[in-house]
Amino acid sequence: MEEVARFRDDVKAKVEVAVREGYKPKPDVVKWFEDVQKLENEWEAMQESIAAAKTLTYKWCPKCSLRSEVSAQAKNIRDQQCRFIKVGENFGSNLVVEIYRMKKVEHIPGPSIEGQPAATRNLNQLLRLLEDDKVCIIGVWGTGGVGKTTLVKNLNNELLKNVPSSKLSFGVVIWVTVPKPPIDVRKIQAQIASRLSLTVDNEAV
Repeated sequence: MEEVARFRDDVKAKVEVAVREGYKPKPDVVKWFEDVQKLENEWEAMQESIAAAKTLTYKWCPKCSLRSEVSAQAKNIRDQQCRFIKVGENFGSNLVVEIYRMKKVEHIPGPSIEGQPAATRNLNQLLRLLEDDKVCIIGVWGTGGVGKTTLVKNLNNELLKNVPSSKLSFGVVIWVTVPKPPIDVRKIQAQIASRLSLTVDNEAV
């Protein structure tokens, strides 16, 4: 399994680079990753049986059938491993949907905070927090009219400037406007799905 795992990791690394550039992996590539993972899970689950089979001697034993069964399973896994490697090799560099390239960040129109020291400090603080792996949620709060939305719009557009230099440590920025209650979750889902070029079941919540 080590051989197919190493090969899978090599392909995965190439796909991750493409995804960071905004491309989408092909469905058959995604399916291949899933199949390899299933094979790894099957191999791990069989380790206990292999250990039991190795303790059996070749003399008469009521559990000799276990040794034979494990041998057959191991051969099946080896065959699948060879097949998956061959399929992976056939991918070559054809790993992503060439006509699909999502913009990592989209420009959001809004007033600039250039020349505003306090707002600029807040913007720099937000940028630092975004790079902190220990920070999962960032809240920008304050009374109405202090410039919260303007600040976040400038944050979005600052991230857009960093796209060409590949400084972004995440895949895509999604801008979603959440209305005041009552909130229609489906509309929010639709905004997110539209940004990701996905469809949402109208009955989904």
